[in-house]
Amino acid sequence: MSNTPASLTTPPESYGEWLGDLKARIRNAQATALSWRKNHSD
Repeated sequence: MSNTPASLTTPPESYGEWLGDLKARIRNAQATALSWRKNHSD
């Protein structure tokens, strides 16, 4: 049995860039939601 994890497909060359962009967009959305919540809390 191999200790190497199975991979269904090889990720495209631009996958790292896409993933970095996605993570940045998620962090931005989280920060926006947190800021909105702080400004609109009772």
